[in-house]
Amino acid sequence: MSNKGVKNLRPHYDRRKKTWRVDFEDQDSEEGGLLYVAGEFAKTGLYFPYNDSETKGREYPGHAHSFEGVLQALLDDPTGFTIEGFEDAYSAQEREMLRAVQKRLRAVIRDAGARKQTRKSPRVGPLRAIRRRVRSDGELFSQGRTPMIAW
Repeated sequence: MSNKGVKNLRPHYDRRKKTWRVDFEDQDSEEGGLLYVAGEFAKTGLYFPYNDSETKGREYPGHAHSFEGVLQALLDDPTGFTIEGFEDAYSAQEREMLRAVQKRLRAVIRDAGARKQTRKSPRVGPLRAIRRRVRSDGELFSQGRTPMIAW
């Protein structure tokens, strides 16, 4: 018996398309990442407000729909990033991780600036090197040390 044409009204992983999917009786199906599909299914979603150098002082803050998006904003602007005024949108564990990552980023930037004054350094900025390390290792600042935040 074929399932072709049968709507699956709960979120499921479509192996053929390699994506998450949910069908609706009264609207088109939605496909995408798990967070997106679950949000569409429940008619809600995650919202993490923050400010950075670009949004500080504006009417609307920056925001992300995943904690990874918040971390990306922090990596992009470690000196201007803040969740001040939005702390209630974050768990204690998320706030602690953001504080630790921001502190470490600032130290790396400060140390890179001090080294730059004492010797000639390559043109690759410290943040680009950090992002490259995050993408290749899959862990923030692993460098053979115990992670700063235990999950």
